Amino acid sequence: FSVGAAAFRKKIMGYLSVDFVVHERGAKDRSLRLWAVDLDLCLSTNAAVHQYIELVTGARFDPETGSAMMAATSLRPEQPLSYIYSGLIYNPYIGAIRHSPFFNDCRKRGLSFDLDMKTGVLFHLVDTLLKGCLGAVCISSSYSQCVTLLSEVQQLVQSEIAKDAESILESNYGYFVAAVKHLAMRNISEKKGDKRSRHQAL
Repeated sequence: FSVGAAAFRKKIMGYLSVDFVVHERGAKDRSLRLWAVDLDLCLSTNAAVHQYIELVTGARFDPETGSAMMAATSLRPEQPLSYIYSGLIYNPYIGAIRHSPFFNDCRKRGLSFDLDMKTGVLFHLVDTLLKGCLGAVCISSSYSQCVTLLSEVQQLVQSEIAKDAESILESNYGYFVAAVKHLAMRNISEKKGDKRSRHQAL
């Protein structure tokens, strides 16, 4: 609210994207302090993706709880919304992927968007503007399923491009692969932890 009020005083209206740093106040005072460190006069990519997901799923975000619920459909009741966005992945080899065979493979592997359930994978293609770019949004009612979908997307893209794709300097594909592996490993360890706690409870 303080950033919004300051922008309004400067006659700035519309979308603002603010980067924050969060840190503890000190060794004795462990409460958190929030500093705004950067301001852009536009909607951030993450905020735009969030609004896009709300549009396609009918979900509504609750700022009080920090959670979102997908609207009920004829096939299921209202459900929690979880999603992961890959960000825009750039690699020159991606520009050589032929869309028709690629999306046929996606359908065979179940990497598509279910219009009735409002879950699955949405692809972000910008080849007409930036050749060699691809993004994926994985939507489910569970975070674990989103991670699984993103891992499968990464494996499919990997099978379509050259083996040395991760080593190309101007590409961010290597970072994408590392991030997906990290999420998958964390997902596995969290599942093991849940199984252990359920076993102990029994």
